[in-house]
Amino acid sequence: MTAAAAPALPAVTAVSETPPNRTGANDYLAGFIVGDGPATDGAQHCDGAAITTAPLGPTFPHGLLVVHDGENSPTVLDGDEPRENTNFKLVPLERVLGATGLRP
Repeated sequence: MTAAAAPALPAVTAVSETPPNRTGANDYLAGFIVGDGPATDGAQHCDGAAITTAPLGPTFPHGLLVVHDGENSPTVLDGDEPRENTNFKLVPLERVLGATGLRP
């Protein structure tokens, strides 16, 4: 039995500016972008995310952030016509924590 290849993972970059039109009384702590990695594109037009701090094996030992990518690249063709192509990006939680300086 051979070991499964590690998945291609996106990069995470911290964002320093506070988002516009933010509401609520809680403090803004940090922001980040799920960007292009060496073998996968980043997330564009995200309309959902989920996170767990549970260890999920050797690829996600400290937890996982799942981000919807509403505009996956490269474009998929249906015959000669491009069609909508979305997917989910799986991000090791430690990449988000490392980029933002936050702790679990």
